Amino acid sequence: MSSEFTVPDLTFGLYLIPPERAKATILSALEVGYRSFDSASLYGNEKEVGDAFEEWLRTNERSSLCIMSKVWNSELPKGDDAVLSSFQTSLDHLKCGYLDVFLIHWPVPNFHIPAYKCLGETVLQNGKCRHLGVSNYSPEDYRCLIDSLPPAFPKPVLNQFEINPFVYRPAWIEFFQGQGVKCLGFKPLTRGKEMANELLLKAAEDCSCTAANVLINYVLSKGCGVIVKSENKSRMEGNMKLLSNNNPFSFSALDVLTTEEELENRRIREEATKNQHT
Repeated sequence: MSSEFTVPDLTFGLYLIPPERAKATILSALEVGYRSFDSASLYGNEKEVGDAFEEWLRTNERSSLCIMSKVWNSELPKGDDAVLSSFQTSLDHLKCGYLDVFLIHWPVPNFHIPAYKCLGETVLQNGKCRHLGVSNYSPEDYRCLIDSLPPAFPKPVLNQFEINPFVYRPAWIEFFQGQGVKCLGFKPLTRGKEMANELLLKAAEDCSCTAANVLINYVLSKGCGVIVKSENKSRMEGNMKLLSNNNPFSFSALDVLTTEEELENRRIREEATKNQHT
């Protein structure tokens, strides 16, 4: 694992992009300037996304991209062969030569650690993947993984989990940053559910920007990367417009939007997802 590896602060997410529109969407994102892309076998569009990468790479350097994918929960209990097959299928579909990061999508109890070890012993060694990562790992999940690995075994370079003003877990961010693990926040825009929040709209007014810009920059203000997504080219461009460092607005003012009730509801849902395939 190279200490020089970095994930761009803005990563383009591929979740919920219909396969029939995936190629055009990714080509637009590349044209706008996105160079980091987050995929997963679960998303069901990797072949079409790969068609876009294949076309773009005919005239551009592979090293300019950061391409990530994940193995889904249902494959972990099936053992090493299924995990490796999932990896190879994603790599074949994405048509990009190698993956920059391959992630365990969820820390499925009893199965995520063997899967991680298998990947480290194979795809990292044969050069098909540069780094490993994790997704939806709590600090406890991560400690369990790390405590099970040999001392010199490659550690995860990043952890993806939901980060926005309505699901803000500072202890998680502090822990992973302290471990040298990049936090990459997904659902920064809460899939539009909170865009009419009065405090958020006031922040957008104070910043002279959109509510979406506030939410994206909220995640960045925590020292985390952020996964953004849109099929609209103008919104793709808008999501890349970062606020200046001298903006008078304090993003920490939005921390109050996270409630203990929501955090507990989120914990229950996450535990259910982790245990679904055990």
